[in-house]
Amino acid sequence: MSKISEESPTVVPDEEATYAKFRFIIVRILIASIAVFSTIFFSYLVHCVWSEKVWTLTILQQHFAGIVSVPLASIGALCVVLVLRSTEGPMEFEGLGFKFKGAAGPIVLWAMCFIVIVLGIRVLW
Repeated sequence: MSKISEESPTVVPDEEATYAKFRFIIVRILIASIAVFSTIFFSYLVHCVWSEKVWTLTILQQHFAGIVSVPLASIGALCVVLVLRSTEGPMEFEGLGFKFKGAAGPIVLWAMCFIVIVLGIRVLW
């Protein structure tokens, strides 16, 4: 979109629309790269299990929650924050007497999502 500046009759590109489009593309690229990385990681994990490498099986059995669940929790929390930000725009968070704006909103939301997911894993484990 373009808008006409009041000082001059020339057309000036709308920076907000450009930024929103850029952010939308970057979020999709990040989610796709997370999916690719996760696929590679789990493919390697499956390969190690099928080839019956003793050291990987031992570590995987003893520390499954740390090796698989916590990284998935962080990726899940990141996806929640990225999708909410790309669909709803800038986030503001207010609670417990604090008000977060700008970059602090998504960071606090990610931390809260991550903690809730990890606590859920811990309760169910």
